[in-house]
Amino acid sequence: MSKSSLHLQLHTSAKLRPKDLEAIARYIKRQYKLEVPVKVSLAKPTKPAKIIISSPTKLSDKEIKQILDYLKQKHHIEAPFTTKIDNSILGGVKINYKDLEIDLTLDNQLRHLLDIMQTKEG
Repeated sequence: MSKSSLHLQLHTSAKLRPKDLEAIARYIKRQYKLEVPVKVSLAKPTKPAKIIISSPTKLSDKEIKQILDYLKQKHHIEAPFTTKIDNSILGGVKINYKDLEIDLTLDNQLRHLLDIMQTKEG
């Protein structure tokens, strides 16, 4: 039967040496009275999430600023962004950031209208 162990990854910008990580592991083991080996390592740095703004045509600087201001005010999001031209969009924009998707496209509005019409018919 294999013995369990606890592996923790730290996400930090601090400069930690291997002996610092060992000290953290000892502290966690002692603090939580763990009977299993504890190993602490540094997580690999991840790229910061980007806002992706998709539209059927190139957006003006003013339009991009309006979108970023909206995200900052309504969703408290400030992050690097990229724009993407998506020819499958009829009009409007689609904004993605992590798990958030804001679909302000004409396509989405038409789908929503069709759903409403079908619901009222049924």
